Amino acid sequence: MKKTFLLLLILVLVTGCAEKKRLIQKTQIGTPPVRLAILPSTNQTNDILGGIVLRNVTYKRFQEQNRNYDIQDITQTDDFLISQGITDGNLLKLFTPTELCQILHVDGLLFIDIYEMGMKTLPFYHSRYIDTQYRMYNFSKLVWQKPIKIANRYVDVVGGIKAIDNLANGKYESLIENSLTSVGVQQIIKLGTATFFEHELKPEMTMVVDDLIGSIPYGNKGSVEEIKRVEEVLKVLDSKKKKGEKISLGDEEVIEEYEIKVNSQGVNFF
Repeated sequence: MKKTFLLLLILVLVTGCAEKKRLIQKTQIGTPPVRLAILPSTNQTNDILGGIVLRNVTYKRFQEQNRNYDIQDITQTDDFLISQGITDGNLLKLFTPTELCQILHVDGLLFIDIYEMGMKTLPFYHSRYIDTQYRMYNFSKLVWQKPIKIANRYVDVVGGIKAIDNLANGKYESLIENSLTSVGVQQIIKLGTATFFEHELKPEMTMVVDDLIGSIPYGNKGSVEEIKRVEEVLKVLDSKKKKGEKISLGDEEVIEEYEIKVNSQGVNFF
């Protein structure tokens, strides 16, 4: 009976955080951009380094697989943003997408929103998770978005059953020893990923970016017509900036939001 309870508890731990609800903006009619700037992460966690590393992993993958986008050099993106006082991803909200496009001289923006990032370590249970969302704009239009949640979990079923046996038989020292051993193994895994990668969640970040690259629509880097259109629009925006006029194309739409369920992906180890 107690062993059955443990297995049920494990099941709750494994699946309890698998699904979350979130409000997202409705995508608008538009085509994928030509030139794409990968923006600093909008990070709602305390892991500042994690936001930087995820952005770098995203950028490096686009260098390898550009998906037919002209990817702006990340250093150039940062230089343009810093010139306008944007030193952090959380400051991007002070500007409209069209204003950011004018600043960066691009038609495409890729936002990286990070909601959760971290690890949870308990006796006989360990999880590593990232909850993020990518949003892509073509000037003012939100043309694509993808919530991505990765959660890799390790459940020590055998260790947990031994712990229950020790508890039932009054072997409290063995119970404590088993629990500490389980936590120790998990800490070794954490230390290993932190040692060999620039961030301990680098494997999960790679999984996030794998999903991104496999989902994002192809860009218009090869379209002469689109390239010409982008150049003309940017000239209009630059002219407005010089005249002190509002940086807008007059095509902004009312933002609509709706609720979705975000299911986690990942690997469960038992």
